[in-house]
Amino acid sequence: MKLADALVRSTDPITAKAAAVGIAGRLGTNQRAVLRVFYHFPEMTDGELRENYAKRRELKPSEHPEQAYDGFQKRRGELVEQGLVVNSGKTRDGMIVWRLEEGFDKAIRGQVVFTETGRPITFEDAAKCARREVGKRRHVYENKVRDGTMTPAESAREIEVMSWIQLHFERLVEREKSQTSLDL
Repeated sequence: MKLADALVRSTDPITAKAAAVGIAGRLGTNQRAVLRVFYHFPEMTDGELRENYAKRRELKPSEHPEQAYDGFQKRRGELVEQGLVVNSGKTRDGMIVWRLEEGFDKAIRGQVVFTETGRPITFEDAAKCARREVGKRRHVYENKVRDGTMTPAESAREIEVMSWIQLHFERLVEREKSQTSLDL
């Protein structure tokens, strides 16, 4: 059994798998390089992987080391074993089309988390929710202060904390929009 397998259940979300892979140190330099190519070209056959790897190598040779001709298939196979790349269910020219596991492109950058039910929560989701919460707190806490069930200082502090959470996630959304490459 692989160390990464021992750290997660098969039903755990992709973020848990990614964390386990990181903890176990299972992604070698060549695997990370192949994963980067999948990030830039979301669905590929093994032949397309080889071609797209060559394109990425021309752009960023330091991030895409030279690999043996069959190395691409081997690295992709290892990523499949890790649960990071999956069969898309499609074929092209008689070859299987592979893709990143659902949500992995954002999960690897920490831009999405998954609930226990497997539903994704993005930074944008969190920012919108915090924005609504700040508005609700202003309304509700105003009444609580008026009724004497909350002090003005408590109200101000609660709103201040939620406003900071809102700002934090709004900044993460902006940073996400400005990111153009995958840092694996």
